[in-house]
Amino acid sequence: MKNTLTLTKKQAHFLKENRQDPITGDSFQMGDEIVFCAECKSAFLKESWEYMGNTHCNQEKTLEEVPFSKNLNLISDL
Repeated sequence: MKNTLTLTKKQAHFLKENRQDPITGDSFQMGDEIVFCAECKSAFLKESWEYMGNTHCNQEKTLEEVPFSKNLNLISDL
């Protein structure tokens, strides 16, 4: 499978987000093999991605690296 990533200490930023696989509901843990949908950036356990037929968002592309989330800081002038 293309672009299967193993979660290590290098991906601590991702693990701190406490995200869960949308199919199983399992929390991602260090050592898990995961796949990111290139379209929506959703993360899936490798097994869930395979279960979905290696597709999501009507496409098969996956990311080569764990993406960094972006925080938005909203300032109110109230």
